[in-house]
Amino acid sequence: MVKDFKALLLAGGKTKHALKKVTGQEYKAILTIDAVNSQPIIYHMVKMLKE
Repeated sequence: MVKDFKALLLAGGKTKHALKKVTGQEYKAILTIDAVNSQPIIYHMVKMLKE
């Protein structure tokens, strides 16, 4: 079965040791970018692709 994709979201990679010490997160995709609306980066990317 062949499926058509409109987007491919590559989300990965572990954080460097220094960044992990500051954020406490092991993976870049789950870092937050807004202190008020603390949703992970991956959430914002999926939301934009859906729109």
